[in-house]
Amino acid sequence: MSDGEQGQNQQPPSNGAPPPNGRPVPEEEISLLDILLVVARQKHLIIGAVVIFAVFGVFYALVQPHEYTAEAEVVREIEWNGN
Repeated sequence: MSDGEQGQNQQPPSNGAPPPNGRPVPEEEISLLDILLVVARQKHLIIGAVVIFAVFGVFYALVQPHEYTAEAEVVREIEWNGN
């Protein structure tokens, strides 16, 4: 085998460095099932984050002072004398 053929079968180093031959390694496809399995495994983390931010949002809404705003427009009618 030549050097070029050996380099195609090499996996990238686990430290994040590029492969020695400089060519990118083909990526594996990720299926929807793989993503759903990861989400299912991390469901406690996801639910916990949602609950924490919801509690924070309610707390923030209750602590903030009330701010009321109003807008009004006064329109004067034109009077006609009938002449």
